[in-house]
Amino acid sequence: MKKVGLVLSGGGVRGIAHIGVLKVLDQLNYKFSAISGCSIGALIGAFYSAGRTGAEIEKFFLTGNLYRNFELSFNTLGIKNIKKLEKMFVDFMGTDDFKDLQTPLYINSTNVSTGKEVVFSRGSIIKAIRASIAVPGVFSPLNIKNEYYIDGGVINELPFSILPDEIKHYILVDVSPFKILKNEKNINLVKILQASIKIMQKQIVAEKIKSLKKDKYILIVPSTSNYRLLENEKKFREILRLGEKGAGNKKNMIKNLIK
Repeated sequence: MKKVGLVLSGGGVRGIAHIGVLKVLDQLNYKFSAISGCSIGALIGAFYSAGRTGAEIEKFFLTGNLYRNFELSFNTLGIKNIKKLEKMFVDFMGTDDFKDLQTPLYINSTNVSTGKEVVFSRGSIIKAIRASIAVPGVFSPLNIKNEYYIDGGVINELPFSILPDEIKHYILVDVSPFKILKNEKNINLVKILQASIKIMQKQIVAEKIKSLKKDKYILIVPSTSNYRLLENEKKFREILRLGEKGAGNKKNMIKNLIK
């Protein structure tokens, strides 16, 4: 039987599109051999690994008033404390230990003290998620034994390469497509910096995907490029629907890959 891995990219609030993809995958009644995630993909991947369905995760995001549960605590590097949200996440998963998950989970982060990618697959799930979502300029780095960890997407935004070697087939979900700045009317330094980072990330992803044979993976790219890293909760539902549409368009291809 094929061993298929599910890979969920980073992308901020655009990651809610992952939930729409999961709802389509649930219709196929298939259990993945392993899941990997980066940033928001790490969070949603953790929920799915814990046995939560796409529909359950949808309800959590659409009715949980997540922004209202941000008890923000800042330092000069960004948000440093999201304890109330972390408790919500653990309660929803039913555990904070990788060993209790129903599906093996791999979460990546970037150690800025060494410049290397780090993979979490044991111990505290919340600590791993907190390390992976530490987007520079939004969340402060996570300090673990005097080394600092930031967003896994800095090095590997679509982390299929961190899955075990026995995984030979992949469903890749990239919710953070590059938005071209052509004919942009209100260009500024922030947009230029964001575009520069995104170009580098996409080049890294493109090079990594070249290592895969075309019949070994399916790439799902929901049309989220018009949405920002942080969006109003009112847009959550429409972002989620883009994930459903993106996966629905490739449902037959997915069936053929996993059979």
